[in-house]
Amino acid sequence: TSLRTPCPRTRMSCAERLLEAAAKNDTKTIKELLKQDGIVVDDKAGGKQTALVAAAKGKAPDAIDLLIAAKADVNSQEDETDLTALHYACRGGNQMALGVLALVDAGADVSLLAKTTGSTPLDEAGFVPPVQHALLTSLLSRMELSNTPPATLDFIVALCAASALGDVERSKAVLSEFSRWKKKQQAGGGAESAGARNDGVSEVLVNGRDVLGRTAIHWACRGGMMSCAHFLLGKGANPEVRANPDVDRVWKTELWDSRLWEGNGEGR
Repeated sequence: TSLRTPCPRTRMSCAERLLEAAAKNDTKTIKELLKQDGIVVDDKAGGKQTALVAAAKGKAPDAIDLLIAAKADVNSQEDETDLTALHYACRGGNQMALGVLALVDAGADVSLLAKTTGSTPLDEAGFVPPVQHALLTSLLSRMELSNTPPATLDFIVALCAASALGDVERSKAVLSEFSRWKKKQQAGGGAESAGARNDGVSEVLVNGRDVLGRTAIHWACRGGMMSCAHFLLGKGANPEVRANPDVDRVWKTELWDSRLWEGNGEGR
């Protein structure tokens, strides 16, 4: 006999109630519903989103924690927008910084591009420092604790986040972690060949492009963080790289390169 209690008969299904509770950060109801027989944590209940997306959209960090613990799909996308829980959490401002941490720690894709908005989670952070810090901190932690080589795009997003913040020290930390993983991958190839292949490792990352063709120096200049831009140039950043034209949709400006940004009043 199952130890779980059958779902009570109400006008709403259990899946619908879970979506509603998630959006309201109603942790008591969420805990009760997750005990029900047949409950599917990622059921969209005939709607357009999972409970986890509803929680992020409703700025409900406690609900996010419970749903992640229940093995919710952290990369499920809202049907109408392609936005994920991480997109909405990054959009949620200061109060959702812990939600961002939880989602990235659980393996959320930090590079996923929502086709309807043309935005990534870092775009949705909107240059709100606590959210950018949360995204960067959780990414660094994920890379340091990983037993397998992190995706190159994770390193690129982490460096872009650090550059947008103007955080030179954590930019160095990202480059150092990238170099550490490259050395691990090259281990066994012989000291001479490994050393040769390690030349220019930092330059490879500083010129790495995100899904909209932006490099870290684009993000530094976009935020007016010229000290960080100069640091990146010293590491081999190419100031001639131009972003994908689709960046216009999210940065609301003509296609530009990193040498000039009207908002900071400084050139290269």
